[in-house]
Amino acid sequence: MRVNGTLIATLNPGEFHELVTADSLHIVASAPVLVGQFLKGFGATGSGDPAFSYVVGMEQTLSEYAFTAPTNLSPYPDNYLNIAIPTTALNSLQLNGATVDVSGFTPLGASGYSVGNVAISTGPGRIKAAKPFVATISGYSQYDSYLTIIGAKYSAGASPDDIVARVSASTDKPSYPADAAIELGASVLNLGTTPAALSLVLRINDATGVEVARFAAHDLGAVAAGATVPHTQPWNTARNPAGTYTLVATLLNAQGDVVDVGSTLFTIIADAAQGAGKAALTVAVDRAEYAPNDRVRISNLARNLTVNAPVDNARVRITVRNPQNAVVYTHVHVLGQLQANGLRSTDTQQTLKTAMEGTYTVEAVLIGSGNNLKSATALPIGQAKAYDVDVDLATATTTFAVRANAPGGPGTPGGPGGPGTPGVANPIPVNQPWFLWLIGVLLAAAAAQPLRAGTRPSSQARQRGGLQ
Repeated sequence: MRVNGTLIATLNPGEFHELVTADSLHIVASAPVLVGQFLKGFGATGSGDPAFSYVVGMEQTLSEYAFTAPTNLSPYPDNYLNIAIPTTALNSLQLNGATVDVSGFTPLGASGYSVGNVAISTGPGRIKAAKPFVATISGYSQYDSYLTIIGAKYSAGASPDDIVARVSASTDKPSYPADAAIELGASVLNLGTTPAALSLVLRINDATGVEVARFAAHDLGAVAAGATVPHTQPWNTARNPAGTYTLVATLLNAQGDVVDVGSTLFTIIADAAQGAGKAALTVAVDRAEYAPNDRVRISNLARNLTVNAPVDNARVRITVRNPQNAVVYTHVHVLGQLQANGLRSTDTQQTLKTAMEGTYTVEAVLIGSGNNLKSATALPIGQAKAYDVDVDLATATTTFAVRANAPGGPGTPGGPGGPGTPGVANPIPVNQPWFLWLIGVLLAAAAAQPLRAGTRPSSQARQRGGLQ
């Protein structure tokens, strides 16, 4: 075994030799050896604590390393990278993208290497050069220290062949409706100097990172040096929910190790039947005319017309205006989530109190949040569609009249004046138009979304005001 060109020991298998020195060493052996470096502590040097690390051989070095200097509650005040680099690559050394001042580096005998220390800050960093080099990291405080390598290749024969290749992902359009065909794509470029056996795996994740589709690995064969190989994969959006999705392309070597990963965004838009909007809403009252102290039953039917976009926090806001256009009554039906193609009916009662005569207007607005609910759907390539919040999805209006001589009144249970006094059972009003309309609504709802046994739809409402 030679150190800095001088033969210092001949070792039999299992034997070791120890050197006590503060100098830089170039160690050459005629057979594989394991080298370790030991730091003495405060008692010998006046600072630090004992630390030990293995030292990698030159054949195991890399040309780029990522590292982290400890950032705990008591970080080391002094942190260094200890570098041995081929002298011909010395001026290419970069730390976090900036050229390193190598004026303090010195040649190591006739080894062809130069050695030096580079002071670093706590936290992560990256150092690289044009050629592979030896690098360790160390830090000191008065009574503490650390030392370790920051990276290495496997020993010769154990490492897989270095493969330098890149993969990019693409789609043929930035956005798609429901039940649309998509052409997923990937392009692989071999940046190495030799052919590389590669395979490609495509998968699709939703906006939360959940995988919604994965395709079988595609064998690209031996990709020639400098060659680009395209790959396409068909897919259909089907009824996947509207939102932003990520196509991920993973490039693998022959051993199944990841060589590179590429990705791109695309959007599935909220899609409805041709010519239809995103939602529909109707509103109706149980009669055309009411007495000044009557009750008005206001019913509405809300429907999500999309096939793939649930409406979150759906609610229907009811507003009644008197003949002078003043707001005299408001009510909000909270529907919760209205599923794609879902239907929900609700109603409320408005109590009239000596109401002025004339025509009243009932306004209903369906409001909700969700992916791609607004009308604009054209997106720049790579841009995700925002989650739309509190969008006015549909509106509807109706009118009723208040007349002093209108039939009925609030105190006649089951009479033609309305639903009757609260708490008093009313006969089924089969002769009332509003009842026939409501029955039609409920039958349509049952046909569109059959309920499971033992469940029933629910709604919550908050209410303020009264008609004066």
